[in-house]
Amino acid sequence: MLRNKQAIGRSADGPICASPPYCSPVHRSRCKNNAFGVRSASARNRVEQSNHLGNHAGSCEFADDPSATERLECSSMKVIAILAHADDVEIYCLGLLLALQARGAAIGWAIATDSFVSEHDGVVPDNNTRRREAREAAALCSVAPVFLGEQDGLLQADRKLVAKISMLVRKEAPDLVVTHCAEDYHADHRALSRAVFEAVSRSAPIIVADSYLGVGFSPNIYVDITEHFQRKTEALYCHRSQRPQRLVDDISLWNRFRARQCNAAPHCYAETYRFDPAFPFSDIRALLPPAPKTIPR
Repeated sequence: MLRNKQAIGRSADGPICASPPYCSPVHRSRCKNNAFGVRSASARNRVEQSNHLGNHAGSCEFADDPSATERLECSSMKVIAILAHADDVEIYCLGLLLALQARGAAIGWAIATDSFVSEHDGVVPDNNTRRREAREAAALCSVAPVFLGEQDGLLQADRKLVAKISMLVRKEAPDLVVTHCAEDYHADHRALSRAVFEAVSRSAPIIVADSYLGVGFSPNIYVDITEHFQRKTEALYCHRSQRPQRLVDDISLWNRFRARQCNAAPHCYAETYRFDPAFPFSDIRALLPPAPKTIPR
């Protein structure tokens, strides 16, 4: 599920992911048998020799060729988004995921429902259509989405859903999880948020994505997605059954507004999130891409 643009390779002592090849300090004790396979001893040693790991908040820019130190630091994490519907990743958090991928992180996502209840212009797309569109959009990011198969419009934070998410998290062992906020307008989103928090528990920090158009949401994380906004819109256009132009129009306004809240330049775009510290995750700034650059007044 979790992928970046490079292929899986092998080392002398077992399969490794060609990029990111390093195991983060948080993950080192539990990465040996996860979906990425066994890290090489040399890769683990390079991480342990770094004097900067765990203290690089904001150090990774969107440059195509960051320094070797930045590449080492940023390539150590794995991120999964768990959202409700086939186009929710593109709407709420694809900019963040692409920014993390540009820093060397492995990214992936799971879609909780069959996304069947989505009538537009009198046409109800079938499950195969929504899945095909979701896979097409994800392929633009070198990701193969996971489908949890729950019923659209009837999502419940019950034991079955929590168990599915728990199994996914145990398999992927992410460093960061992204999901919906608890105050979202959509009942499926709210139910999934509760289930994700229960399933993930203390396995990884969780950040919640903005509500649609930012209504009623108070963020404490702003992420510059300007360099990735075009690919975000290209992915949205893959969801042809959802009249994507209306979504692109909304998101263009929404993400520009969030960037302007940081007094960024008018051409900038940002996504926002919220993180509520809870033991053992008190400060996750080192995991996140930078905020939009503020224009001095």
